Amino acid sequence: FAFKGRVVIDADGLNRLAETTEWHARSPDQVIVTPHVAEMRRLLSGLGIDVDVADRRAAAEALAEATGAVVVLKGSGTIVTDARRTYINRTGHSGMATGGAGDVLTGVVAALVGQGMSAYDAAVLGVYLHGGAGDLAGQRLGTIAVTALDIADALCEAVKQHTNSCGCG
Repeated sequence: FAFKGRVVIDADGLNRLAETTEWHARSPDQVIVTPHVAEMRRLLSGLGIDVDVADRRAAAEALAEATGAVVVLKGSGTIVTDARRTYINRTGHSGMATGGAGDVLTGVVAALVGQGMSAYDAAVLGVYLHGGAGDLAGQRLGTIAVTALDIADALCEAVKQHTNSCGCG
């Protein structure tokens, strides 16, 4: 990592991280990783951490503790932790387990980091707003029909509902 700013790493970036043990040698609050359970298993294994990923909270906290990264373990009740604090999200629904939804989440978190939020706060708010947008899209379309584009399209409304401000339409 030559880049000195904060980074949000998802998808194939996580697969690459699982191949090295030195990726976390950065200052705390600089790296946010957003794995689903299979990616989490690979990350933990790559670092030699033996934690059962069935205990999602323990797995997320173990990775955060070992690396100093903010961990966003995606899934029902997405977990955000920096090993000192842990947030379990209650927004969203199973219909959001669709191609591209994680990309939308990564974009939301990266946008919040880019606005100056700490990595942990950006991850918590990003997960909450992303799930809220999914809930709004699900209310309109039914949870089985929600796509990543529907989630992205509902983000402005979610921001308005949950923060009482938004610079969009």
